Amino acid sequence: LYRTETPREAWWSVGAFSALAMLPDIDVTWVALGVVDHGLQGHRGFTHTWLFAVFVAVLAGWWARVAKRRVLETALFVLVTVASHGVLDSMTFH
Repeated sequence: LYRTETPREAWWSVGAFSALAMLPDIDVTWVALGVVDHGLQGHRGFTHTWLFAVFVAVLAGWWARVAKRRVLETALFVLVTVASHGVLDSMTFH
């Protein structure tokens, strides 16, 4: 799949993709700060959408290009990682 050059890079990738898998839950931060938990600004709102996943994937693709890494693979892996959170979250009870 995604080959890295060193074991250190492999562990960095594991950590980065683990953080990306949890990224959509950043919306609980502003809910905790008092934003009404309703609609797109609440928990399971905008950050749990495909649009957010695409936005993060585009940013990751841009970063990969700047870092001279595999742009398409990085963007696709990030897209699947971030988008899977919303899909899996929708299968749970609220």
